Amino acid sequence: MGALNPHIDPEPFYQIRLGGVLLPGHIIPPIENLKKPQRWNVQHGIGMFNGFTIWRGVMLAEKIGVNICLPTAKDFEDYMNVRKVLLPKLGNKPPALLVQNALFQIAGVTRVSVVDPGTPQWAPTNNWIVQIVLNEYGEPKEIKPGPQDPPKQKTENDRLADQLEELMKKVHK
Repeated sequence: MGALNPHIDPEPFYQIRLGGVLLPGHIIPPIENLKKPQRWNVQHGIGMFNGFTIWRGVMLAEKIGVNICLPTAKDFEDYMNVRKVLLPKLGNKPPALLVQNALFQIAGVTRVSVVDPGTPQWAPTNNWIVQIVLNEYGEPKEIKPGPQDPPKQKTENDRLADQLEELMKKVHK
């Protein structure tokens, strides 16, 4: 399979499978919040010097909104049947479903939980549209401690306080 490109093969971009089930209708771009933010800690130095950054990893994608157009009566009926399965069952945690769509693949999102299976709405385009809201599912895993954070940079006041403390020690001897 070649690189994903909607200009060559749009089908993987406009269809979505959840848990192996092809959802009826077609996706209306854009997919909202399909992003995995990078987490960085930035430590600013004194003035313009001695600053540094520490990469803390990638956060999970949350509240991903997928708009699906249901242009035919069969699409609408099929979606309403699938919707019953997507609803979380009371007292159980929502299932983590394999998600298959080109944009999800590009973003690195492979498993999701359905936060809201959506309610179909009539659109001015004379179609029924439903928005499904998803959260990326991250398997709990043991994390080994990484390298220690770099030592905090001392300010001029910290250095003066250290000098004063050393002088006080000499005076007390």
